[in-house]
Amino acid sequence: MAEVQIKEIEKQIKDQLDRIYKLLDEKKSAEFIKVEYKRVVELISQKYLLMKDEMQKRKNKIDPTEYAKQMAGLDAHYKDDVIAIAVGIDNTLEGK
Repeated sequence: MAEVQIKEIEKQIKDQLDRIYKLLDEKKSAEFIKVEYKRVVELISQKYLLMKDEMQKRKNKIDPTEYAKQMAGLDAHYKDDVIAIAVGIDNTLEGK
């Protein structure tokens, strides 16, 4: 069930990123882009919350060290995804 939800959210993230880059191409106001960025971060947050919920369900079935490692990995990937999008937008706005 969660896999289907995650796939749907990933599609929504892709669509949202397409919207952001269209706004960037059209040289729209940074304020519009900030609103769209917040939406994509919300979607990314939903995705990672679902993934962490799935990990939580498997917590008792795996080694505690492995569980902690995988949860830390999810946190790191979440931060990387959010930062990468922000940097990409910022670089585009600055014309890099």
